[in-house]
This record gives sequence, structure tokens and C-alpha cells, in this order.
Amino acid sequence: MADGGFSVEWGEPGDLRRAVELDRAYQSLSLGLVDGVVMAVAERLDARAIVTLDVRDFGAVKLKGSPELWPRDLA
Repeated sequence: MADGGFSVEWGEPGDLRRAVELDRAYQSLSLGLVDGVVMAVAERLDARAIVTLDVRDFGAVKLKGSPELWPRDLA
């Protein structure tokens, strides 16, 4: 959002395809649907950050735009 606030994103059909791609590319992580869709939406929206405590999975995946992981990357 332009004002720096937060918004809710429900996803688009392409997000499911990208989530499957990520799950296949990172099979050893067993990302699952929810994490994959969160990552896909973050890429599509060119998100600056993803808020998660799942640093193991989210930190291992190379996403377009390289969003920060909050709270890990807050400094």
C-alpha cells in the first residue's frame, strides 16, 4: 500500500501454480501449500517483507525481490 499500511491479499490462480513450482524446487523442505502460496503472493506483490517465525523454510527459499523476513531482519 502506498501509505505504508497493511492489506489482506486473497491470492490469484497463478499463485497456486507458483506455489507448486516452489514446492517442487525445494522438495527437501516440504513447504506445503500455505507457505508456498505466501511466498508466491509475496513475489507477485513485490513485497518488501514477509512476517514469519518459520525462518527455516522462508530463509532457505530464494524469492524474487528478496523480501526481508520479519522479525529476523528488523534491525
